[in-house]
Amino acid sequence: KPGRWEGDRTTTHPSHTCDMIMIDRVETASDRIRNNHSQNGVIQPLLTDMYQINMAYAYWKSGKHDDTAVFDLFFRKNPFHGEFTIFAGLEECLKFLESFRYSESDIQYLKETMPESVEPEFFDYLSSITTKDVKVYAIDEGKVVFPRN
Repeated sequence: KPGRWEGDRTTTHPSHTCDMIMIDRVETASDRIRNNHSQNGVIQPLLTDMYQINMAYAYWKSGKHDDTAVFDLFFRKNPFHGEFTIFAGLEECLKFLESFRYSESDIQYLKETMPESVEPEFFDYLSSITTKDVKVYAIDEGKVVFPRN
């Protein structure tokens, strides 16, 4: 379901030195009216490399696709040769997660690209993926952050 996101303070993650927030979704009345299939025109689920799709297949094939996984989003260097960066862009990441789904053309492309040995049920699985169980821990927008943090 679409919704706006609210953050509640949580404990600081042991491997980080900054405060983290947990993002929870709260549906608003206008969200129920809005088209919930809209996606960013540039950032799409297939904007990845085949390694990620192949790993998803390996997890699915081994029955681990429902296991809990953790992913980090970070940067390696400050832009513009700066000494620090101001964290921004959380809303765009959340919008991406909110509308994440593989389109029929995405699935067709993957069927044509992946080996013929890939079971049709894997593509059914990809078609049904949602982000309803995703938990996002993020630094507050506007905070100073550093590379690899």
